Amino acid sequence: MDSQYVYAVGTVVPRFPNMSLEKEYKQAVVQDADTEGQSTRMWEIQYSVLNKPENRYIARDLCWVFSIQNVDTYILEPKTNDELQQLINMLPHSTSQGSSEPSNEEQVDVVIGDLGPIAPPEKCNGLQLPIVILNNTYSFTVQEFLSNLRQAIDSQRSEDDLLRYVFKLLMQLADNVGNLDEHRAVNYVALRYHEVYKQTIEQYQQDPPHVLDGVNVQMSRLNASGTRRIVEVIFTYRNDQTDVKTRFYASVDVGGMFPFLVDALQPYYERPSF
Repeated sequence: MDSQYVYAVGTVVPRFPNMSLEKEYKQAVVQDADTEGQSTRMWEIQYSVLNKPENRYIARDLCWVFSIQNVDTYILEPKTNDELQQLINMLPHSTSQGSSEPSNEEQVDVVIGDLGPIAPPEKCNGLQLPIVILNNTYSFTVQEFLSNLRQAIDSQRSEDDLLRYVFKLLMQLADNVGNLDEHRAVNYVALRYHEVYKQTIEQYQQDPPHVLDGVNVQMSRLNASGTRRIVEVIFTYRNDQTDVKTRFYASVDVGGMFPFLVDALQPYYERPSF
């Protein structure tokens, strides 16, 4: 089901909407003493210049594009200076765009907000994409995520490879535009519900191992009342020797801008056909 909200995972990339602002930015770079003799990495220069209060007018008029798997997907519109500052803080991530597989140092950007109209051609140099009016954004590196995850589920360093495998699999599921209820539920579980990672380790450590075989989503029957929008995220584990499959699910309420857990991860049984 389409949603008026967006909860998406990707990359924030600033662009110039016109030549006038680009020239103004370059002039600010020349006048910025902090960039002189420093690294020539683009994001460091951008951050140094745009993070200064006197250059906030440039940052405000930039076209902030949100890319998912290197595909321009949204134009981000901050509501206040707080959201604008969050976008500026995301600039280090631009160096990792284009990598085919996340490295430990690569950042992941998350945007949450209201889905707005298609941008007019003059807003972003002819780029006509849906606007997302930002409510919250945040970034993290893969290494930071795995480190926090290890602490949250009391995991051992020897299990990092497995955690990284599960994270990579869930991030593949998160390669969506984040405006469908099902996608927002998956993105929320992948980023905010650590129990999924703990369950996967426990399944893998069985003898024989039970490997994560797939993730599916379906609308909950609780939606029949019309008062809630709840999605069930189903995780399938396969016995490595017998191919017998075991399923667990967690249900997520996606009726508002911020998804939240309804039912914790528990065994899933096929619904009767009647």
